[in-house]
Amino acid sequence: MSPAVTETLAEDEVFAGRLVLGSPSITAGIPGTGHLSITDIRRWLADPNNHRVLEVTLPLGLRNSQVVPIPAENPLTRAKIELGRQLFSDTRISKDQRLACVTCHSAKKRFTSDQISHPRLRETAVAFNRVFGHEHFWDGRAKSLEDQIRFTLEHPDEMNTSPTECVQQIGSVEGYRLQFDAVFGKLDFDSLCQAIAAFLRTIVTGPSIWDYDVELRRLDELESAELSQFDKAYVENIRQAAASQPLSAAARRGAELFFSERTGCSRCHSGPNFSDERFYDIGLRQLVPDSFTVRKETEDLGRFQVTNKKSDKYAFKTPTLRNVQLTGPYFHDGRFQTLGDVIDYFSRGGDVPNHELRPLNLSRDEILDLIAFLKSLTSSLPNPPRDRLPP
Repeated sequence: MSPAVTETLAEDEVFAGRLVLGSPSITAGIPGTGHLSITDIRRWLADPNNHRVLEVTLPLGLRNSQVVPIPAENPLTRAKIELGRQLFSDTRISKDQRLACVTCHSAKKRFTSDQISHPRLRETAVAFNRVFGHEHFWDGRAKSLEDQIRFTLEHPDEMNTSPTECVQQIGSVEGYRLQFDAVFGKLDFDSLCQAIAAFLRTIVTGPSIWDYDVELRRLDELESAELSQFDKAYVENIRQAAASQPLSAAARRGAELFFSERTGCSRCHSGPNFSDERFYDIGLRQLVPDSFTVRKETEDLGRFQVTNKKSDKYAFKTPTLRNVQLTGPYFHDGRFQTLGDVIDYFSRGGDVPNHELRPLNLSRDEILDLIAFLKSLTSSLPNPPRDRLPP
């Protein structure tokens, strides 16, 4: 039974006494506008509240328990999250100082990129809801979010830097030296990766139309005695939100299809993030360049390149379906531009025989219903400032 809560609508700040990840205040950073001054940074670091470990929970829809998967060795503080936000947006983190994490994971593009103007190994994966991640990248080669940052910084076709070079460049900035000393007691490559990972764990999706509908139906099924355990304002907010943007009849039919044995969609797209974080061969085959600079083409063998297991050939991670309406192109190689194309692919059972897919033979109306359901998973994301950086 849920405790009494204080929660408002899309911009929730507190639930059951815990700060809700995705709340605007978490990623708002150091107050003010424009570039950060040393005075701004010193004032921020002098506040002990910015160094306290945050007790956090997840927004409605993602909140399947009061336990949030934050690693004990990298707890969240406002000062650490703010340091990670700055590094995420700063081109000085790359060797030639031209690329930042935000270059390919822009808040305006839902923390991904729709640009395919240059040859690349794989489509840019979304950077939100990675707090749920067990193994990262399309092939799972990074065992933690901190490892994912390390791989990205050192990859010759991405940031193309080394731990020594990266630390030297960031360490040449007084504002960063002050923050690393205060947050970690040192500036090294591990602490730099931890700061960015901490920031990324706060980038989570807010409640969607689907989430409000599910919660309303749950509340409506409770007995009066059970319902009385909830804060009245919370119940009223859920009712208002569900009434203001009701789930359409098409989306409801699509949900029935999605969670049915017939389609099996929820077998892989499961849990609060609509991803089981596992890897599957769904018949995708592609020739890719060995790197952006070396044009010799080879097959992309997916997970096999990490595990060397025959069963992992051509297997790629199940992507989240949250905000999927806005995060195309789709699949690891970006081969499809629309959700209709994606569902058509699954409906015909893929293009290469494999044991994961079977023809579904969906009608056009059923495909449209599934698209309506997927669109109901669209929701807000944090919009942290990009230009608040140390001089």
